[in-house]
Amino acid sequence: MKFLKSKWIWIPLGLIIILISIPFVAMFIRDMKDNRLASQWQAESSAKLAGATTYQEASEMISNLGVMLGDPDGLWVAVDYRDTHRSRILSASVARTSNGEFFVSRKHFCGSLSGYQNAKDQIAEFEILIKESSSPEDVQFYQNLLDTTEFHPLLFAIDSDSDPAKQRELLIELGFQQID
Repeated sequence: MKFLKSKWIWIPLGLIIILISIPFVAMFIRDMKDNRLASQWQAESSAKLAGATTYQEASEMISNLGVMLGDPDGLWVAVDYRDTHRSRILSASVARTSNGEFFVSRKHFCGSLSGYQNAKDQIAEFEILIKESSSPEDVQFYQNLLDTTEFHPLLFAIDSDSDPAKQRELLIELGFQQID
């Protein structure tokens, strides 16, 4: 153990310890920055959605990655979602119900929210085309498209449920946490 008493052994050991710790310090700093960015996104989304009192107002305030669920004339849920795939995946979302309840999530939904919104919009178009079409072949074509459209089961459940307690439960199951 005499070599441990030499001051020359501590310099290389110190350098090794510093070199080993650099990636961990870098990850810690990156996590702090990511957390700050996601918190900023959630604060901005909450502020935007807090001003919405109607389905139409809320739908105009959500990003193109978000989704509007529910009935425009009844209970609704607006979900504003942002994410990035830069150095690593980072996500933040805020859901606001027509009752004024807020929920937040850091779950990565990727394209599932906007994909659901796009499918809903497409179905509405197909239903109009079916009504307007005079050709049985066209009607059958659009009906087949309607029949094969698949929805995210939890989003569909929230979208079609008219019970606020059930919507709240489904949002939590989807990965949201209610905030005051």
